[in-house]
Amino acid sequence: GTFYLHYEKVGDVISELQDAYIEKVDQYFSELNTPLTVNNVMVITAECLKYIYDQHQERYMSLIFHQHLSFADKVCKRIQTKLLESKDIPQDPKTQKEIIVRSTVLAHGILGVFHASANGTLELTTTELLMSVGKLVEDMQHFPSQKKRKGGKS
Repeated sequence: GTFYLHYEKVGDVISELQDAYIEKVDQYFSELNTPLTVNNVMVITAECLKYIYDQHQERYMSLIFHQHLSFADKVCKRIQTKLLESKDIPQDPKTQKEIIVRSTVLAHGILGVFHASANGTLELTTTELLMSVGKLVEDMQHFPSQKKRKGGKS
């Protein structure tokens, strides 16, 4: 009965939890000592999401991931803003778009996995989940940006 003394509707609680999650993006970037470059955008994005996930220690994760896509968009936008504000990132439109694409693909993918884990459709422990994300990022660092096609064309 006292719930409605603090909130008008259940969605307000979800929004508050999501906002607290998103604020951890700012905290991560304030503690980051690595220069932000185009080549490490994906690693930083993944590490940021892992950092946020660790901060919440799975508390309220199913609520935080309610309305998953709109929430993922909010988190992704905050990460992109932080990346694009960096003085280490070239300000040309092509580079900016590349950063947006890389961070969007990775953020939505990782958040989708976190969502599936939180709602029980993906049966992984937090350790397994974070190890898999870490391995994915490690693999991406070694993947050439362009492979030659048959016939020598790139």
